[in-house]
Parts: sequence; C-alpha cells; structure tokens
Amino acid sequence: MNKDEKFIKNWEKTRARGRLRYALFEGTLFGLLIMFVQIIASALSKAVENYFAQNYVLVIFIHILGGILIYWLVFWPMNEYFYRKKKLKINQKNDSK
Repeated sequence: MNKDEKFIKNWEKTRARGRLRYALFEGTLFGLLIMFVQIIASALSKAVENYFAQNYVLVIFIHILGGILIYWLVFWPMNEYFYRKKKLKINQKNDSK
C-alpha cells in the first residue's frame, strides 16, 4: 500500500466519523498544543506570568476554540481536496491498466 492509498483509507475513516467530531477532537488537541508551545516560549522569555496572569480560563477557551475553527474551516476542506485528488489519480491509474 503506497502513501496515497494509506491517506485515502485513513481519510475515509475520518470522514465516516464526521466533520464535527473531527473538528472537536483534533481541533481541541491542536489548540492545546499551540497553547503549550506558547507557554514554553513565554517561560523561556520569562514572561509566563504575563501570559497567564489573570485570564487563564479565557486563554484556554480561545486556544481551544481557535483550534476547532481552524480544523473545521481549513484542515477539513484541505484534506477533502487532497482526498479527491489522490482518489482521482489512483482511479486513473487503475483504469489505464
């Protein structure tokens, strides 16, 4: 199984679960990852107390919501585009045999 076939198989499983579940799960993890990267960067610059000084719940919420929106609006359509492109390529390859 080549790389394209593996992507198609994995994306078909993800599509079956739905866009909302994809955005909520993957987007939340992405938002938290970005938040922790920013915390580490702040800690290295000794500004961590400024980052989480007063509104840490709001900061967490914004990162999670941002991650969900990015996965909903950017990554789903991007993966759909690559899925259709790779599926077409494989179908053309199979038809030419």
